[in-house]
Amino acid sequence: MNNIQGWILPILFGGALLFAVPYLVSPLIKRSGLMRANFKGDIIPTAFGLIPLIICVGLILLDILFVGPRLYGTYFHSLNAFLFIVIIFGWLGFVDDLYGSHDARGLKGHLKAFFNGQVTSGLIKAIGGLIAGFLSAYFILNEPIVHSLISGLLIALTANFINLLDLRPGRAMVPFCILAPLVFLVTMKSYGYETHAILYVWLGALRILLMDVRGKAMLGDTGSNLLGAALGLAIVLSSGIYVQLGLVIVLLLVHILTEKYSISSMIERYSVLHAIDRMLGVR
Repeated sequence: MNNIQGWILPILFGGALLFAVPYLVSPLIKRSGLMRANFKGDIIPTAFGLIPLIICVGLILLDILFVGPRLYGTYFHSLNAFLFIVIIFGWLGFVDDLYGSHDARGLKGHLKAFFNGQVTSGLIKAIGGLIAGFLSAYFILNEPIVHSLISGLLIALTANFINLLDLRPGRAMVPFCILAPLVFLVTMKSYGYETHAILYVWLGALRILLMDVRGKAMLGDTGSNLLGAALGLAIVLSSGIYVQLGLVIVLLLVHILTEKYSISSMIERYSVLHAIDRMLGVR
């Protein structure tokens, strides 16, 4: 009976968060002037990633306050790591949504702007993401320094990769909504509930999935940065150093490739990718 009672409050509060946050935050985003032209030229709200950010932060805090001490024990550090990562990466993305310029694109563009005396919000986001990824691995997960550097790089690269995908409705959101629960389920047997907090991010993402795939609102850098970093952290928590190093190399190669060719152009070039892309959202 006590166990059941211990679940009632977090379930009620969590359900209220999931229901209420989109209705409270959506009008604020629209009234604040966070509107941008999408790929069709329609003016729609951006930074809708604030909704999953608020939801997942709330759910993680509920877990820490009500459930974690009884159920998870040694997995407390993963909750703290997720809380730190989603707040920092979400905030960095939101700053980019507010003040970012589209004149500088890609790492090369941001570095060129820097050497010309301009510090772009994109460069701040990239450097801040690398630092946050390292700090979460070294101080919260207590990994050795070399391991922390690789883990931090993986988190930051995954965040930026999801950001690169988010140029069309559903292109970032749908893969995340498929991969997030898969990472948890596939690794649960070996790692227990180490990655369970990714499901809180996933629930937040599901609340705006339809708006995103229908092209009615944009995730913005707030959302894509948050989703990618959370996915990267889940991979860090459920894989060894060699798997992480391999993924870092793959993601670095992808980033080098996208400096020369845009993801959209590559999708249009190959019929299989084009067909899959058409299923993700409106085009």
